[in-house]
Amino acid sequence: MRKTYKNSLATAFLFMLLALLPISCDIVCNDTCGCGSQTQVNDFKIISFEMLTVNTQGEEVNPEIPQPYQQILKTFKIKDIEVLSNIESSTFGVPGVVYACSPIPPKSQERLEDLKLFNLKEVTLGDGTVLKAGDILNDLFQINYYFVSETKPIEEFLSENNTLYLDDYYKLTFIKDPKKEVIIEFSLQLIFENGRTISVNNEQLNIK
Repeated sequence: MRKTYKNSLATAFLFMLLALLPISCDIVCNDTCGCGSQTQVNDFKIISFEMLTVNTQGEEVNPEIPQPYQQILKTFKIKDIEVLSNIESSTFGVPGVVYACSPIPPKSQERLEDLKLFNLKEVTLGDGTVLKAGDILNDLFQINYYFVSETKPIEEFLSENNTLYLDDYYKLTFIKDPKKEVIIEFSLQLIFENGRTISVNNEQLNIK
């Protein structure tokens, strides 16, 4: 009887001891975030974006060499940020037990309100359409995340996706057959809900 009592006491003590230790990340976390309290970037302010010209195979190409319009993409992503705040990962459950958790994806503090593509130099397409300097080209482009196959109108995309995350990667496609070789020079302007704008200037799309 005394032996059973001692075993029960030892088991209870062992459980109490384990309750004070962090639970292993390998058990509760499908992420290599480490054990214990983790500091993750929560909000940031976007300083700049960068844009590349790639083909549909994901290979970067020279923007000065003409490409079939259906086989060329303009991609852009966040380049520089300013970190605004940090957040500690949550501790919950039994007092003294630290549960490791997957990191919260870093996101922009400012939501994206609008995106505009401005034509910089007059050009005439093969069907006679004239794109004048200063024209907004949004109706001629579609957008989506880079790894999503289909694209959609810019306005529709923005109505569904206006929170920007640090690892987001976007693509722009020109959707009108130019019917001849043309060079479209444009700037990308991103407008945030507080009115702040960030521009990527003097981009070229050399298509045929």
